[in-house]
Amino acid sequence: MSKFFKYFPTTKYRDAIVKNITRRVKILDEVQNDPFSFLPYTVMDDDSPEMVAYYYYGAAEYSWVVFLSNNIIDPYSQWPMSNENFEKTLARNYEKEARVAISGPYAPQDYLSDRQIVEWSMDTSRTDNIVHYKFTGYDFDTVESISPFMPIISRDTYEYTLSVPQRAEYGAVRVYDYENEKNESYRNIRLLNVDYLDTAVRNLEKEVNG
Repeated sequence: MSKFFKYFPTTKYRDAIVKNITRRVKILDEVQNDPFSFLPYTVMDDDSPEMVAYYYYGAAEYSWVVFLSNNIIDPYSQWPMSNENFEKTLARNYEKEARVAISGPYAPQDYLSDRQIVEWSMDTSRTDNIVHYKFTGYDFDTVESISPFMPIISRDTYEYTLSVPQRAEYGAVRVYDYENEKNESYRNIRLLNVDYLDTAVRNLEKEVNG
């Protein structure tokens, strides 16, 4: 994103001169309503924003166009991870929860491998890895009896509010499925049509310097 930040004016922050990235940028407003301004793209497992920019725009430095086209503020959390990085991140984020679940709250196991945590996160024989329940049924008579009807409900609602017939309409969403669905949702992005690249650059210069 180096080319992106070079256009920003500088400001003083704690006795240091830094880039003022707080300036509002509306570089894509001019093309938002054009049906040909964006193209769909599916991010592959090994794609990085820089690689996508290089393949489509001819230079990795245009990764900022990819970010702005998809309202990506934090590419570390809003870009799909490879399967390897996904499982490492899941293990890091759920290590404490998995240790307590597997060993108990009073004597949690000192160490769990990434593989053990991942296996815990998808184990269908347990309930301590359930994030929430999601509606999966099609019995509308049963659905109408759930008031108010919610497509996603908490574990407490499932266990203490729903009747047995109502529970049959919901499936458990465990940690692995929850995090994987969120990660996969970042794969379908849009790319600014390369024909509008010069317009985007020109508008960026105008916004941050004007």
